[in-house]
Amino acid sequence: MSHQKEVDEFDPVLENFDELLQQEKQNHVNIGKSFRLIKKIDQGSYSEIFLGKNLETNMEVAVKVEKITAKQPKLLFYESRVYQYLLKEKQKGIVEQLYSKKKPKVEKGFPEIFACSNEGDYNILIMENLGPDLEVLFQICNKKFDLKTVCIIAIQVLQRLQFMSQKYLIHRDVKPSNFCIGKKEKKNVIYMIDLAFAKKYMTKDRQHIAFQENQSMTGTLLYSSINSHKGYELSRRDDLQSLAYMLFYFLKGSLPWQNLKCNRKEKLEKTIEKKLQNPEQSLFKGIQHLEFINFYQYAQNLEFEQEPDYQYWMDQFEKLVYKNGQKIDYIYSWNLAAQSEESQIKVPEQKISQTQL
Repeated sequence: MSHQKEVDEFDPVLENFDELLQQEKQNHVNIGKSFRLIKKIDQGSYSEIFLGKNLETNMEVAVKVEKITAKQPKLLFYESRVYQYLLKEKQKGIVEQLYSKKKPKVEKGFPEIFACSNEGDYNILIMENLGPDLEVLFQICNKKFDLKTVCIIAIQVLQRLQFMSQKYLIHRDVKPSNFCIGKKEKKNVIYMIDLAFAKKYMTKDRQHIAFQENQSMTGTLLYSSINSHKGYELSRRDDLQSLAYMLFYFLKGSLPWQNLKCNRKEKLEKTIEKKLQNPEQSLFKGIQHLEFINFYQYAQNLEFEQEPDYQYWMDQFEKLVYKNGQKIDYIYSWNLAAQSEESQIKVPEQKISQTQL
């Protein structure tokens, strides 16, 4: 289960994945005079992602596409507005963006948005092309991240969540595949992506949204908070709870409720059952550093409206790196794996988004 609907309730964006490429070649789909599609690189829960190129600068871009006949159209426009809101940039028209000489200020850790437009039967979002996501990198490293890598991931994700919090936003789908590394000189930066399900936790008059029950489950089953399972309205605490699950996944290689062999309904029931179990008997097993356990317990004990102390936990994870005799040098496990002569690892193409069940 992901977001507010079953995955199979979503219409596929394209019945034939070559359809859009063919139409683009025939100029039936126009994504701007300066851009052309190259190939499809990924499929998300509500959109398809293509590799594109700016013909004037030769710069590669990611192009997210949704068909206007999808059951949830215009999610790309919403996602684009969230990015623009975060970056304090007003959404411009595609032509204005293509030929603007002024480069917009981009917050570190969020992809640059070049344009969002309706073109014929498609809504199209053109954005910065990033490196692979953390799930892909974890698989490349044989599901083994060293302590320093996990701590730096924790610090950077907390930075992104803190920045969103300052803008009165929550992500609501924190998971490994929603964080990508940058390319070239930005390869040390971990980017937060897939903001289509982000939501404001403050009203226009700066009042926290009200606590509610009987809400649709939001998030990805593996990492969703217990509150989401219970049908509670989500707040800042839930992003931290999902992050805690993600960190345990990186430390342990799997979660106790992962790979359950049962149907969808039973999987949902067994997952919440295991999440509610005493964590000392399962989740904490094999965890050598109390900082992660303390972070999990802190996130679980936050009140609905309580502001998390992001900086405190960033400091805790940084101290843990130094306590372990290392430093924050941004040399990740995947960097070491790629340098290994024995591994012969080739980093795959970037994946903008992939829903995990």
